[in-house]
Amino acid sequence: MNRFENVSGTWCLWDDSINVNRNDGKDKLDTSYNHGGGCTFAAAVTANLANGKPVKEAVERAKDFVTAAIAHGWQLNEHGGPVMHGAYNQLGNN
Repeated sequence: MNRFENVSGTWCLWDDSINVNRNDGKDKLDTSYNHGGGCTFAAAVTANLANGKPVKEAVERAKDFVTAAIAHGWQLNEHGGPVMHGAYNQLGNN
């Protein structure tokens, strides 16, 4: 049986053939425009799986999607703001 875990702030995958940890810090963004990032990540993983992507690829693509969304988030108020869900596709990624 395969076991997959997602840990907030990072992610890891384990099974007989996968051992991935992409929390290398290179994509860390200094922004408070991250409201909705966790839910967006979960939805993106689910969408990729529903479209037939293998788990590793689904998570990698979701991370790229959410990184773009956070990088292009916008200010709602003085405390922070939401992610920009359309950023990944608007930047020419599909």
